[in-house]
Amino acid sequence: MNDIAANHQRAAFRANVADRFGVLPNFFCSASAAPGLIDGLWDFAQSAYLDSPLPSLFKERLFVHLSRFCPVRYCIVRHVGFLIGAGRPAGDATGPAGTVAEVLSLLQRPVPNSAAFDRAVSRLLDHPVPEEIPASATPFEYELFDVLTILFLDPLASGRAREAMRAAVGETNFEYLIAYLAFIRAAHYWTETHPDIEYEPDMLQLMERHEELARVLLDPADADQTRGASERATALIALRESEERFRAVVDLVPDLLWRIAPSATVVWHNDRWHDYTGQASHADTGRGWMDAMHPEDRDELTRALEDGLNVGSRYRQEHRIRRYDGAFRWFLLRGEPVRDQAGRIVEWFVAATDINDQKCAAEALQESNRLLESRVIERTSELSDALQALQAETANRARVEEVLRQAQKMEAVGQLTGGLAHDFNNILTGIQGSLELLRLRLSQGRVNDLDRYINTASAAADRATALTQRLLAFARQQTLDAKAIGANDRISGMEDLIRRTIGPSITLKTALASDLWLSFCDPNQLENAIVNLCINARDAMPGGGTLIIETANQTINKRAAREQRISAGSYVLIAVSDTGAGMTPEVKGRAFDPFFTTKPLGQGTGLGLSMIYGFVQQSGGEVRIESEVRHGTKVSIYLPRHVGGPGVDTHSPRLDNAPHAERCQSVLVIDDEPAVRMLIAEVLRELGYDAIEAIDGPSGLAILLSGARIDLLISDVALPNGMNGRQVAEAARQVLPGLKVLFITGYAENAALRGVQLELGMQLMVKPFTMEALGSRINAMIGDD
Repeated sequence: MNDIAANHQRAAFRANVADRFGVLPNFFCSASAAPGLIDGLWDFAQSAYLDSPLPSLFKERLFVHLSRFCPVRYCIVRHVGFLIGAGRPAGDATGPAGTVAEVLSLLQRPVPNSAAFDRAVSRLLDHPVPEEIPASATPFEYELFDVLTILFLDPLASGRAREAMRAAVGETNFEYLIAYLAFIRAAHYWTETHPDIEYEPDMLQLMERHEELARVLLDPADADQTRGASERATALIALRESEERFRAVVDLVPDLLWRIAPSATVVWHNDRWHDYTGQASHADTGRGWMDAMHPEDRDELTRALEDGLNVGSRYRQEHRIRRYDGAFRWFLLRGEPVRDQAGRIVEWFVAATDINDQKCAAEALQESNRLLESRVIERTSELSDALQALQAETANRARVEEVLRQAQKMEAVGQLTGGLAHDFNNILTGIQGSLELLRLRLSQGRVNDLDRYINTASAAADRATALTQRLLAFARQQTLDAKAIGANDRISGMEDLIRRTIGPSITLKTALASDLWLSFCDPNQLENAIVNLCINARDAMPGGGTLIIETANQTINKRAAREQRISAGSYVLIAVSDTGAGMTPEVKGRAFDPFFTTKPLGQGTGLGLSMIYGFVQQSGGEVRIESEVRHGTKVSIYLPRHVGGPGVDTHSPRLDNAPHAERCQSVLVIDDEPAVRMLIAEVLRELGYDAIEAIDGPSGLAILLSGARIDLLISDVALPNGMNGRQVAEAARQVLPGLKVLFITGYAENAALRGVQLELGMQLMVKPFTMEALGSRINAMIGDD
């Protein structure tokens, strides 16, 4: 079964090759003993050869050009067939084919020598910008072929050639070409290790039709062996003309050039040497050239020549050579050994380049650097002293700023406590005065007009509650009764109230989004915030104006979030804007400060905006103020979007309507504040419950563990004498696991619980609360039995 599957895979593979090339080359059938290898080579060809974006005709011409260096003729023969249409160039059915004449021109093109390579590299390096792969048989193509030959034959010594290719065709095409060269090398290696690969029938027929093509492909012998005498004479004439051209070029070179025999005698020099040294012809040949060298350099130069003859290494050193006027100038001498076929050094070629100006400039630069270095050291020392002084000044400034910050903090605390004292003194005056008058009238038996004093004291207590809530809102520690609400419904329901509040001289406009999202917040706090903003807008327009309330859906992306300094996400926007006096930058910067107000004394507490800020922050949103003097103010509230249905408002029944105890039920009240403990006990007795009182945790726990029936525990969270309310409840539930517990606290809910989740059967109420709300909560908890 495995053989059948393998045969099927090989058949599919060969069909794929034949489909791409139009023929099935024997190259892909030469590894019958190890088909996996040829499959891997095909994968390599697929990526580096077939799928390469290089033009198909260019790839085949380059393959043929480089296959001239492969001793096995199969590669060049096969790819010549692809190139002229016996198959498909680079396996591309749409690729254009070449002609026999074009192929012969490519095959008979002389292999470039080193000078030609250098010229090609130089021309490619001079390309101002990379170009596309050129058309066939163009000078640019041949230059690419010459430089790619260097990369193919000697990749480790071709750094300049690589730079030339990058300059000519760009980095991307260069990488494709390097991968293609690797594939050609792999193909050559394969054919060299499989010399028995036979030519395909299409190629045999092609070479039979074109004898000249077959002679070039199959007979690589040197054409010089068949040349006649006339050809050799022509060659000698050409050689002589070449030498004359070489001498003319050499005389144009500004360097001093000469050739030295192994005996250190000069056998030739260029005219530049004679022009510079002024030596006579008998002195500048033989060993007389050494006289032109500086006496201090002659021994070193002699040793270098002897070492070069023994080791055969190149020579590169700086020496001084005497000019015809006796002056010495610095030259860079470079010696290159010339070897015969046996590898023996037959002579040295020496070039001397005048570097005297560079040498003097380097010495001047070195002296300049020395002076600069000394100045830098001096200046660095000065800067170091200045830096130390600056650091000392910065440290002193930091201390002064810290003192200023502390003073500002103390000023803010003083302002806060002063405002609290002022407001609470007014509230306490109302409560204390009402209670004193109430006591006086009761002592006199005058009971007809007592409601007035009771209502006054109750109103003062409500003001105190509102002030506490504002402070908690500013501190972001109030207990919020958050629900999923629609802001449009709330604003529409408040519209009449707002119109009465702002008065007839101000025009109220609303722009409410029809598809506004839900938000999750405390609806009462939101209504308070909107009313506060409308009152502020009214006060900013004493002569009348326009007040606009608008809502919108806002999605803030990361970029906008960075610009607006708000978290990215989806928000419900509620904005209140006016056409009033506006704020100065200083007032705008302090708008959220507690007790800061620009209103006259007695017309504002300065807690309105700070309460709004705290409420919105605690709800996970943000508040932004835009204002300009004489152009009005806009306050925007961003509340996070809520996904889900709207919440349902609930209302507590009044104490006189609350259900009374149905049977004899006992409630333990633990509170260290006598007045609070007394009031709660009175409410319990009013509802028909048996109230038991305890002043701290240990005494309350003792009652709970005494065996007495307790249906509900009401406990303050913060208790004295070592046990708080939560510890009492936890200890009692060890014995009475079903005990219901109602915690009461003067702290905000988050602060009281410190993030701990209440267990089943436990609830919490935050002071101050009405006795009606307390009675309803007690009845609801006990009534769950």
